[in-house]
Amino acid sequence: MLQDSESVQRHLELLQSTNLNVNKEKVDLARVAFRIGFWDDDVNRPKPPSLAAIFLVNKMFYYYQADPETQGLRLVLKEPYRSHIALGGAS
Repeated sequence: MLQDSESVQRHLELLQSTNLNVNKEKVDLARVAFRIGFWDDDVNRPKPPSLAAIFLVNKMFYYYQADPETQGLRLVLKEPYRSHIALGGAS
């Protein structure tokens, strides 16, 4: 099983050896990156106007659609992360 694999065990040991306490330390968004990809049942990217991927890098969101011919990603929108939006509109 995956959780018993050697690479997962090494990863868990590394996590346990760090001093990061996520409950007390604030995470700097400049050090965080996320990628969310979307796929259909045939493992093809969805066709426009649906989004194929969303990236969060350096406090910026990047929204991509898939090219219908090549499945390559095309940037359609770029916008900054704003913490007041993430907190439900609090200013």
